[in-house]
Amino acid sequence: MSPPSIEPEVVTAPGFPELLHRLGVPRDLPPRPVIHTDHGTLLSFVLVNERFERNFVGVLLKGGEFELLGPAPEVRRFSAALHLTGASAELADRLVLAGRLYLERVEELDEELVTLGEAWSSHLDLGRVRAVGRRSSRLRREIARTLSVVAEAARLSESELPEFDRASPSIIGELERIQQIAEGIDQGIANLLLLQNAQMSNRIAALANTANIRMLGLTYLALILAVVGAIILFPNTGATILGMPSAAWVPGIWVDAILLVLAIIPITLLFMQGWLRRMLREIAGFESRSAEGIADIPEISASEAGGAPTPR
Repeated sequence: MSPPSIEPEVVTAPGFPELLHRLGVPRDLPPRPVIHTDHGTLLSFVLVNERFERNFVGVLLKGGEFELLGPAPEVRRFSAALHLTGASAELADRLVLAGRLYLERVEELDEELVTLGEAWSSHLDLGRVRAVGRRSSRLRREIARTLSVVAEAARLSESELPEFDRASPSIIGELERIQQIAEGIDQGIANLLLLQNAQMSNRIAALANTANIRMLGLTYLALILAVVGAIILFPNTGATILGMPSAAWVPGIWVDAILLVLAIIPITLLFMQGWLRRMLREIAGFESRSAEGIADIPEISASEAGGAPTPR
C-alpha cells in the first residue's frame, strides 16, 4: 500500500464558487458549515472519496425554497423510510451518504494502521504513520463540521426543514459513532509510537549493559596490573640501585637477599589488606557472571541501534 499523500485535493461542487459569490461569501475554501445571509441559509459539508479528495455538498434554504449543492445520492432509502420530502429528504440523504463515506475512509485508515502495526517490530515507517495521523485528523474535522450542519438543520426543523427532526437523532448517533472510531485510530498511532520508543530504549539499554560488563572486565585487568606493579616496584627499584657501579662492592648473596626481602614486604603488606583479600576471593564469581552476561547479550553495532535488532 502506497503512503498517503500529504495534502488531499479539494474538489468543489459545480457552481459552488458562484453560489458563494451570490451569497456575498468569500470564495476561500472551506467555508463555514453554516452560513446565514440575506439570501438564505447555506448548509454545506464534505464527501470524502477513496483518494481522500473532498467534494463540498449541501443545501441553500431561502424562505421555503431550496437549492441543492453537489450531486444527488444514488440511494434514497433513508429518506423514504422516514417519509421525508423536499429539502429535508435531500439533506438527510446527502448526510447519510457523507456518513457512509466517512466510515469507509476510517476503515481504510484502520487497515493501514494494522499493516503498520504488523511491521513495527522490524521497521516502523514513521512517514506513513504521520500521514495516517494527518488523514485521521482531517477526517475528524470533517465529521465535526457535518455534526454542526445536522445540529443547525435540527434547529431549522420548526421552520424551513419541518420534517428533519425525525432524521436528526439517527444521523447524529451514526456520525458520533464514526468519530469515536476515528479517535481510536489516533490512540493506535500513539500505541505504535510508544512501542517504537520502548524498542529503541531496550536497544540502548542492551548496548549500555554490554559496555558496563566489558568495563568490569577491564577493571579486573587494571586491578591485576596494579597489584603486580606494586609488588615488582620495590625489587625493581632495589635492583636498579644495586646494579649501579657504586654498589659493585655488595656481595652477590646479599644482593639476592635484599631483592627477596624487597619482594616479600610489598606482597605481605598488600595481602594484609582486607579489601584485596575479599576481592580476590570473589573474583572468580565476578568473572563467571561477566562471561554469562557477554554471552547473553548479542553484538549490536552503533548503526544497528537505530535499525532492526540483530537476531540472536
